Amino acid sequence: MALKNAIKLATTSHAYVGGTGANSIDDDFDTSQTISFSIGEGDSGSVTVRSTHTFSSAITLHRVIYKLAASAACGGPYLKSASYTYYVRYRTASGWTNVPGSYSSGNTDNGTISGVSGVVTYDFATSIPGVLEVEAYAYAFSQNSGSGSGDGNAHIYEVQAFYKVDSSYAGVV
Repeated sequence: MALKNAIKLATTSHAYVGGTGANSIDDDFDTSQTISFSIGEGDSGSVTVRSTHTFSSAITLHRVIYKLAASAACGGPYLKSASYTYYVRYRTASGWTNVPGSYSSGNTDNGTISGVSGVVTYDFATSIPGVLEVEAYAYAFSQNSGSGSGDGNAHIYEVQAFYKVDSSYAGVV
């Protein structure tokens, strides 16, 4: 049986938050749906990118391929913090579930914190039936309460969701 990327089906609907959403599904692991920010003294900021794909009918999810990244920085002599989070998840009638191993987060009270997934291929040991949506998410946050600065960025380089296609049915009866 062959695998097919359900996100590329013409009947799949797409919703994006932040950045250029189409870059998260363009089959190019070097382009990304990206957004960033910078803050000054006594300020805070955050960014979120989300790439959500709703299937016209439920699929049986077999494989997910993704690449995500996020980073945040804070500096200055007073109270400060920076954090990031990213993950890929899927939704069935029972609710949302993270793809195993895709969740990453971190925080710091001084300096820079970042995470990069690299290109990850996750094959489910048991395929997941009834999948209605797949979503990739990345978030970055920074704050400081005195003189100082901060910045952050969040990237979804790629998200792909594969189901099995039974090639034994060639349309001939």
